[in-house]
Amino acid sequence: FVVSYSLNLFSNFTYSLEHPIDQFAQMDHRAVVGGKAFKTWFTDLSDERSMQNTLGLQVRQDRIQLGLFNTAARQIQSAVRGDEVHQTQVGVYGDNEVRWNPWFCSVAGGRIDQFNASATSALQILNLGKGFHSNDARGTTTQVDPVTGRYVNSVPALVSSRG
Repeated sequence: FVVSYSLNLFSNFTYSLEHPIDQFAQMDHRAVVGGKAFKTWFTDLSDERSMQNTLGLQVRQDRIQLGLFNTAARQIQSAVRGDEVHQTQVGVYGDNEVRWNPWFCSVAGGRIDQFNASATSALQILNLGKGFHSNDARGTTTQVDPVTGRYVNSVPALVSSRG
């Protein structure tokens, strides 16, 4: 698959708390390329039982240009930050399904993912039924707030979730 999109979002959450006109704009221009390949094979186990095995690979690469700007009446006044993020995600998975009879089957599977970001973050995750949300790569490496100049804690690249 190939996806290309652009987002320009204007916001004013604080309604003039920072300065008389504290509107800001966020820019996100993104190109995403990815795909998947898998192989499934079937085995007849006799007595109405059958087995299905699948092995697969999924790949996704994001090229992202991000910006944060101070604006007034949707006109850029100054740049707060501009970033380019490159992310690559690769997942390998397998599953086994045994159909014991027409109304009952069992499924077992596993998956391992690799996530790399241009911010030099690299993680390997073993996923056994939990989900993960990936945070923006900039947040995983940020040490200084671009507005205040104060030290900030970075966020984890992946956050565990249950669904």
